Amino acid sequence: MMSTQASSPPQSPDLHAVERNLQRERRVFSMVILLLSLLVMAVASATVLVRLNRSLRAQEQVARLYEQGVVDAILERRSTLTATNLILELRANGRLPLSPGRLAVNVCKQVSPASAPDDVLQQSCDQSVRTLTAASQRPSIEMISIASGATYRYEAEDPSGTGTRPAPPLMPSSAIIRTVLEGFRSRDLDLLQAAREKRVIWQGIPAGAAGTGPEMVGASLVAKGDALYAIVLTRIPLQALLRPAGPNLSIPEPIVLDSRGTPLVATGARSGVQRLDARLEALPDGLFHWVPDYGWALRRPPLVADFGHLVFALPVGHQLQEMSEELVVIGAVAAALIALLLAMYRYWNYRFLTGTYAEAARAQRLLHEAKRASDEAAKARVAFFASMSHEIRTPLASLLGNMELVAMGTLEPEQRARVNAMQVSADGLLQIVNDVLDFSRIDVGAFSIAEEPVCVAELLGRIAISHAPLAVQRKLSFVAVYGKDIPARLHLDPVRLTQIVSNLLGNAFKFTQVGKVVLRAQWVDENLEIIVSDTGMGIPDAYKDRLFQPFSQVDDHRVGQARGTGLGLSICLGLVARMKGRIALDSIPGVGTRVTVRLPLRVCAAPPPRLHLPPNRTLILSREPECLEGLLNQFEWGPCPPSARSGMDESVDPERYDCLLVTEEFDPGQVLAWWPKPASIVWLKPLGPLAGTGRHDGGREVCAFSLSGIHAAARAVMTKVQRPGSLATALSRSPRQCVCRRRLGAFAC
Repeated sequence: MMSTQASSPPQSPDLHAVERNLQRERRVFSMVILLLSLLVMAVASATVLVRLNRSLRAQEQVARLYEQGVVDAILERRSTLTATNLILELRANGRLPLSPGRLAVNVCKQVSPASAPDDVLQQSCDQSVRTLTAASQRPSIEMISIASGATYRYEAEDPSGTGTRPAPPLMPSSAIIRTVLEGFRSRDLDLLQAAREKRVIWQGIPAGAAGTGPEMVGASLVAKGDALYAIVLTRIPLQALLRPAGPNLSIPEPIVLDSRGTPLVATGARSGVQRLDARLEALPDGLFHWVPDYGWALRRPPLVADFGHLVFALPVGHQLQEMSEELVVIGAVAAALIALLLAMYRYWNYRFLTGTYAEAARAQRLLHEAKRASDEAAKARVAFFASMSHEIRTPLASLLGNMELVAMGTLEPEQRARVNAMQVSADGLLQIVNDVLDFSRIDVGAFSIAEEPVCVAELLGRIAISHAPLAVQRKLSFVAVYGKDIPARLHLDPVRLTQIVSNLLGNAFKFTQVGKVVLRAQWVDENLEIIVSDTGMGIPDAYKDRLFQPFSQVDDHRVGQARGTGLGLSICLGLVARMKGRIALDSIPGVGTRVTVRLPLRVCAAPPPRLHLPPNRTLILSREPECLEGLLNQFEWGPCPPSARSGMDESVDPERYDCLLVTEEFDPGQVLAWWPKPASIVWLKPLGPLAGTGRHDGGREVCAFSLSGIHAAARAVMTKVQRPGSLATALSRSPRQCVCRRRLGAFAC
């Protein structure tokens, strides 16, 4: 965008190129704003649709509740009709005797006084009303004699408290009888059989011209002997039928259609409802469907046998009114977002882009100058750290030496505690200074690797011995395992390798509260592989990538008491990189952490011969399987490898073994009670003597990390225990007579 010359200051940018870039940026941003606006509208539309869907699903739930109330009311009236039918049938067939004389007060009224009185109907109606009223029901009963046309009726009070419901207009008894019988015949029912089975048919009656509302009428037949005797009716006003749905529901009142598909609505609306029901009939029941010219509509399955079904019509205006507040909020949010996008478009096009392209050249030049100044400041800072580390370490070393001399003298307990506290603080300060100095050297490149032939097993053994006090202090199990294929000597820098392993072990002990720490070394594909694993708290995946960065630590309240400089792993990464190796970390929170270091090293000598032991029968008592693995790798046990036990739950025959190797996990008193031959025991202790010493009971005590000490102690015990003619001597003379077998993951004779 700019043309520069070495001998002249930078020229002005090309105006045409700037204009083209500016127009391109504006077009791109315009497209972005347009796409974002469309996205906002799409999200708003999707939100409205989702909310509409939820609203319809809620309305479907309300419709089901509505229907359940209607079904309950129908079943109650059906039980009323069945009970009345049964009472009338029993009295008509003489199974319930008539009361002598007439009652002073009759509950049921005779509808047509011109007809002859019928005591059977009168008393049956009165008894049915009293029985149902005692059962807390509000019956609606009507009995009509098929032979004489005598009609008796009872209407309970309206539950709304407005008194009894107005009686329906009189209709000739013959017309009612004819209509009911035709209804039964239209359903292909045998009349006498229907009477005996107490079959009920329902029929809707639209609103009458006299002001009566629509209602559903249920009818059943009563037989006397082998002939029809009477008809029992019950009337359910539509208003009372729909009342169980509740007055506070937001869904509109449903439309009732009887079993013949006749809607119980006003005469002018019947044809429209019938067309709506015909469209819904081909669609799944129980769900709202969009019906053109009607809006949302739902058709419920038939309520009960031969009754009919409900249709719910939900006009669009009603639904929008229900969602009006949400629509206003969604529209306002969408409008605000679009307005914000337009404001961003104006600001970006007419202020930001113009200013940005005008300052592009100057910003680039300032960027180069700032980078150069930053690099110089970083080098100066690193040099300052290195110089200060040198200056601080000299007096600090003198301070540590004097505190160590003071600690060696005679001190009171309180004074010794204070001196120990000062030593711990000074050691921590010295470690920080050393870390900062090493990091500074690595960062500026003033760092070199001094290789020399080194025995890896001896070097790692010294490192393990130096960390044993820390393991004992934290009450952790610490095990070191060296592979038998490691060459005798390798070309490496012992100081830097010690620094790497010490940093890894320090972190392992620092962040492990219970369990164990394992140091493992093995020769894999011409590489020395060192693994430090622990059973600590573990590291979350979110922090793994940051651990090898300088001054970076896991931000966790659980490690608040284990803070450091955050340079240990960074220094390890730098040292391993300088040695052309690799370092990897695997961790599972709550399980533990494993750090693997692989170093390509040159071999000086082949693997050394393992330390030989006389033919023996040895038992190893340890809870850690790595202990057995390490001992098997480093010693030549003869024709019969050692057996292993992880506990003292089972008894043992000491006469079958020449030597017992016991680790620190077991109580000495319990071991001596379990193994009554103390002179044949080698006690492996983390802080034991390196060369091994004798005990008052004849056994030997040695450091668990001193391979030469363990070999000498075990050999001394085996030599002392073996007698002429013993099994060990026989093994040394004819080793083929010892047949070894695997037991419990180890070897036993």
